[in-house]
Parts: sequence; C-alpha cells; structure tokens
Amino acid sequence: MTEAVLTSKGQITIPKKIRDILGVKLKDKLLFIPTEDGVVMRSIKGNVLDLRGIVEHKGGEVDFKNLRKEFEKGIARKVGEKME
Repeated sequence: MTEAVLTSKGQITIPKKIRDILGVKLKDKLLFIPTEDGVVMRSIKGNVLDLRGIVEHKGGEVDFKNLRKEFEKGIARKVGEKME
C-alpha cells in the first residue's frame, strides 16, 4: 500500500511507484472516478486532437472507405511509435 499527504491547497504528490504503474509523466491528465469504496484514478491517454494530420486530404471528393483505411493505418502507426 502507498500513501500520500493532502496539502493545505488540496494537492497530493502521486508516489513514483504509482506514476510508474500508470505510465504517467509531467503534464499528463488523470481521471478520478468516485466509487462506493473510494476513488479510482486512471491516466487519460491522448485525445482526438492527437490524431490530427494522420490522413492527408488532397482536395476533391472523399472516398470514405479509403479514408477509413488510411485513418486506421495512421492510428496503427501512432500506436507503434508510442510503443517504441
């Protein structure tokens, strides 16, 4: 079990062991979910804005089947980069 102390400003320092388990770093966002037993803390991994620029639009009509394929390839590439 790991503890943290609440400051007068309502802040806590998340112990390194817990930060490592969550895989969080400076400026990452955390989600606090109230439960009957307490609170669950989860890291928020990315958002939709992280996906900007995955698919290049060259003008003209959009083929949505092809767009979806390119989008999926772009997501796979981003996930692969984060795993390296």
